Amino acid sequence: MRSDDVDSHLEELTSRAQQGDPQAFTALVEETTAVAYRVALRTVGEPADAEDVVQEAYIRAWRSLSRLRDSGAVVGWICGIVRHVSLDRLRQRKRRRTEPFEETRAGELAEGLFGGPVPDPARAAEAAQTSALLHSLVGEIKEKYRVVLLLREVDGMTYEEIAEALSIPVGTVESRLHRARRQLAKKLQLVLRAQEKEAA
Repeated sequence: MRSDDVDSHLEELTSRAQQGDPQAFTALVEETTAVAYRVALRTVGEPADAEDVVQEAYIRAWRSLSRLRDSGAVVGWICGIVRHVSLDRLRQRKRRRTEPFEETRAGELAEGLFGGPVPDPARAAEAAQTSALLHSLVGEIKEKYRVVLLLREVDGMTYEEIAEALSIPVGTVESRLHRARRQLAKKLQLVLRAQEKEAA
């Protein structure tokens, strides 16, 4: 099945599921479980936890399916729910830890997150601003390109894993990723130029 056919097939299943067809939703789950599980596993790290996350995510998806406005955006929407549930699971895991959190361990964690010594507050604030800007710009990219970009850059999946998860050829993954990066770069350049004009 060609990628455009896959997209329209998922869109049709989503529309039917939104009208209350449980069989269509079951088929939608079967079509998207691979990518949902990979996203969950990348986040929570444990296969058993990832399975629980995916189950909970689909329960939430079924309950809120009527709120999905663009049925063609279903894969990204499901991945978003999976990420939210995964982060909930990680927060629960942290709360269950009762051992004392020593200063040295806190420093090690911070260094691990930043890939080196902890930056000064000004740099940290600047990094947070840039991150928020990128997050906003990524949200403006067309759905089918955005999903591939997030799976690659956020979830760290390989081209082959993304291709398998989305049922599209590796070449399509590469071209969508290229377009996503190009769109993001253009949007970022426009914002930076606008900021430069304001500062001048």
